[in-house]
Amino acid sequence: MKRIALFTILVFIGMVNYHSLFAVYFGKNKIQTQDIKWSVIETTHFDIYFENELDEVAQRATYIAEEAYYRLKTDFRKPIQNIIPIIIYNSHNKFIRTNVIFQLLSEGVSGFTESIKNRVVVPFDGSYRKFEETLTHELTHIYVNNIMSKGEMGNFFNSIAMRMPFWLSEGIPEFMSVAHHNYNDMFIQDMIINDKLVPLKDISGYYAYREGESFLHFLEDTFGRDSVMEFIYNFKMFRNIDNTTEKTFGMSIEELQAKWNLYLKRKYWNLLKDKDPPDEKAERLTNHKKDDSYINISPKFSPDGKDIYFFSNKSLYMDIYKMSSIGLYPTKRILRSGTKGELESFNFLKNNISVFKDGKKIAFIGKSDKGDYVFIYNTKTKQKEKIYLDFDAIYELDISPDGKKLVLVGQKDAKNDLYLYDLKNKAITRLTNDIYDDRYPQWSPDGKFIAFASERITKKTRRQDDKMTRRQDNKKTRNQEDKSSRGQDNKKVRRNIFAELYYNIFVYELDTDQIWTVTDEKYTHQYPTWSNDGKYLIFTSYKDSVANIYAYSIEDTSIAKITNYLGGTFSPDLSSDNNYLVFSSFYKDGWDIYLLSNPLENLEFQPYKNMQLTKYIPADSVFHISDYRRYYRQKREFRKRYYPERQNALVLDFKKNIDKQDSLNEQYNQEIDNRPALRKDKKPKIKKYSLKFSPDIIYGGMAYSSQYGFFGMLQLAFSDMLGNHHIHIMSNLTQKISKSDIMIDYFYLEKRLNYGIGIFNLHDYYYYLLRSSLSNEKFYQRDIEQNTGIHGLVSCPIDKFNRFDFYATFRIRTIKTEIWDEDWEVIDTDKERAYIFSPSINYVHDTALWGITGPIKGSRCLLSLEKSLSKDLDYLTFYGDIRRYLYFGKEYGMAFRLACGKSIGHNKQYFGLGGINSVRGYDARDFEGHNLALTNIEIRFPFVDQLVVKFPLPIELYKMRGAIFCDIGSVWNNTKLYQAMQNDKLKELKLGYGFGPRLNIGYFILKLDWAWHTDLSKISKPYLYFSLEAEF
Repeated sequence: MKRIALFTILVFIGMVNYHSLFAVYFGKNKIQTQDIKWSVIETTHFDIYFENELDEVAQRATYIAEEAYYRLKTDFRKPIQNIIPIIIYNSHNKFIRTNVIFQLLSEGVSGFTESIKNRVVVPFDGSYRKFEETLTHELTHIYVNNIMSKGEMGNFFNSIAMRMPFWLSEGIPEFMSVAHHNYNDMFIQDMIINDKLVPLKDISGYYAYREGESFLHFLEDTFGRDSVMEFIYNFKMFRNIDNTTEKTFGMSIEELQAKWNLYLKRKYWNLLKDKDPPDEKAERLTNHKKDDSYINISPKFSPDGKDIYFFSNKSLYMDIYKMSSIGLYPTKRILRSGTKGELESFNFLKNNISVFKDGKKIAFIGKSDKGDYVFIYNTKTKQKEKIYLDFDAIYELDISPDGKKLVLVGQKDAKNDLYLYDLKNKAITRLTNDIYDDRYPQWSPDGKFIAFASERITKKTRRQDDKMTRRQDNKKTRNQEDKSSRGQDNKKVRRNIFAELYYNIFVYELDTDQIWTVTDEKYTHQYPTWSNDGKYLIFTSYKDSVANIYAYSIEDTSIAKITNYLGGTFSPDLSSDNNYLVFSSFYKDGWDIYLLSNPLENLEFQPYKNMQLTKYIPADSVFHISDYRRYYRQKREFRKRYYPERQNALVLDFKKNIDKQDSLNEQYNQEIDNRPALRKDKKPKIKKYSLKFSPDIIYGGMAYSSQYGFFGMLQLAFSDMLGNHHIHIMSNLTQKISKSDIMIDYFYLEKRLNYGIGIFNLHDYYYYLLRSSLSNEKFYQRDIEQNTGIHGLVSCPIDKFNRFDFYATFRIRTIKTEIWDEDWEVIDTDKERAYIFSPSINYVHDTALWGITGPIKGSRCLLSLEKSLSKDLDYLTFYGDIRRYLYFGKEYGMAFRLACGKSIGHNKQYFGLGGINSVRGYDARDFEGHNLALTNIEIRFPFVDQLVVKFPLPIELYKMRGAIFCDIGSVWNNTKLYQAMQNDKLKELKLGYGFGPRLNIGYFILKLDWAWHTDLSKISKPYLYFSLEAEF
């Protein structure tokens, strides 16, 4: 997953919202439903944070992380001096609720590296192979950050990595985390065959990962693995892709891309002779190009074969749809997720749909505020049954043929195992109990067997490089340790520990509790399903690099290939008469549902292995995870190094200059960072997590003037390692603390209820010009308002989309008034003080889905009620803001906003009208009143897809959007005297309209608006608004 670089964002938020940390904003909620207790294991290079009582997970994570570190060090030829924090959540459900960063995380995020404290944050979802790949990916980010920031961990300002092209910054970790990625092949193959490969300078989003990885593998295959490292180090020097490629490879990036393109065409174009596009052999039932979807997956037949259920995001939300297999009715949505707390989302990457025998009910997994639930939905009555089971996560499921039981994958205590759930007596039975990841369970038609895929090992093997690790001579020097990879251009790259874990197909026999092995190969098999007569097992296999569908004959112990398609095929399901096979396939940049007739006819079966009884082999006996003990904490001392690339070198010769002995170098002790010796009396220590604050932001400045003396601004932010505790300090300082602006806030985010408390001392200065009605003399008045007090916040989330915020402030308001004459002599002073207590309650609703410049679908609502309980200041103020977003497809949409407000009491508050977030075509707060009504309407559309300017400056802009808007609003005091129009012209009703472009420039949205106001008789001059904020 891409690095989460928060520093710039947090600084900007801190500057913009200096005095409004407790202000109420839109936004979805992270809900903490479990009280997690943490421990930390201290290893040679890492502090690994994990849940209490899961020491085995910590031990395996230690072994994985330390081995990954030494693989990365071998490639990068450089140690990391600082201890790296790694935070491991025991499931993806817990991971997406992390407080390490404030952003909401989606199901597709499998980990991230946070750049302020250089924390790696990953979930464990049951697969040790995936866990190792993800952890290696994120540790590579740490390594690259360390290299690009001149060896200073956390030096965010100096980090050249922040200037890396996205395809390179994400391509490097993908390249380093896995030797070869079949899943990546599917995307690259699809782009090459359909002529959709995007130039690297133009690529963004998910495909930047895929193309970046592919490009680096091309460099490795063409120029050697060291060329990739040389390329990275040269980028550190030149900070520019064009210069880097020129110096490293002697050619421009365009020439290098042309060679990469040719390399890919040679690799994939021959597939056109042997494989077919899926729509040539099967009937395509969905069309992602036409309906603007991207995902149509996990199809499932109804028992009579007339209907097909599947997941799709054609409405932008992930929903369940139903279609006719023979075209009797249009496809219709039967269930939506993402708009209500009851069903926040589907785990669509690890989910499926199962249909009861009567065809009326379906079962699936859905996410709610407490975690994963089993849902049983009646498609006729629209009633839902919600079953909570005590698991950290629940994945695929299947209904037994008699409809009385469920088999599902449950994650508990870092294990993904098979469970049976009795729908009648609510009893749950565990079928498997080991560390191997089990997936995709499917009942046999007779109910006696369950087919599933698993990463379990069936043979006790031993990795060659693992022998190397275990048999190291403890006295071996660092140079000797890496000798196997140096001078040979790394021809033999050390593989990941769990690289040999592949999903294969197994059958669980319920009568005997035995597991039978169906496939036992060094490539992945997934999505098993049965033929109606129980004679065949159907599944997908990556035998030919890209997934296709196979049939295994149980009687004949033979195997045949059903599909031979260019795109990956997934989730096959046979109709009850075995005459139709429905599946999803990735082709032409999207997943679609396909239907294949007579799938079991004319197959060429080849002899295959007999099903064998599976012998349980403990993973530790194969992967030697007990070797984690050698990675205990030891003292490491590093001295400063001489970096030859900093001495204006023309190009870095990677093989010669990295770690080269030189009389000018202050070399670190190379033996310090060897693998520690395996000792019986040493192992990594485990400690309880303790609360320690460290800085997130330290930002400030100071100035001096002879009139005001010294003054400055200071902004500090601190948090603990898990992000549950935050302290913010913001100040504008003068020589006297009493005259300084200071705000100190503390936030506690560990529980479901979020709390905040703070103290403040704030000043505002108001200047007025007065004129005597009698003598026409001028007077000047200055009001100095000081507010000192305490404020508190309790945020109570109802679910992901709704919450109540309770906010209260007690403040002492002091207003000192000074009046001067024209000679600037003080002629009068006054001082008044008021004690004010003002609580408020706010309701926030947010189901908006975002595009690149703002919300594009869903709704948002804010309702606020504030009451002053002070006799010195009496008011009651209501404010409401309701927003609705309509999406028409192809990036076109509309946005509506309705806002209203009213204040009553002796000291009514004022609402402003006019400006960028109100009625455009007027200046900010041109009008004020105790009542407010406002409507904004925008038509949003794609404006410029790509703009290239060569002169006078080379500028390239992508995905610029546009908006046409109309704003209507009014503020007033006396409703009885209110006049919206007079003499066919607008009077107190104000109208503005205009247009403007919007451009996402990374961390901010650049927005320009040209607007005019009119009273229906004349049109004003144009107003230009500039802002760095998202659309409303």
